[in-house]
Amino acid sequence: VLRPDNICQQRQWTYYTLSLMLVTVNGVTYFTHSGAIPYKGIL
Repeated sequence: VLRPDNICQQRQWTYYTLSLMLVTVNGVTYFTHSGAIPYKGIL
């Protein structure tokens, strides 16, 4: 059985991971569209 603090910590970690993924995708998309990467076969 998960304790409330464990659930809160898990949720915080999930939010952190999702935001990190979002930043990574945004960064890759930005660099791809800005022409820094000549091909768009990454995503």
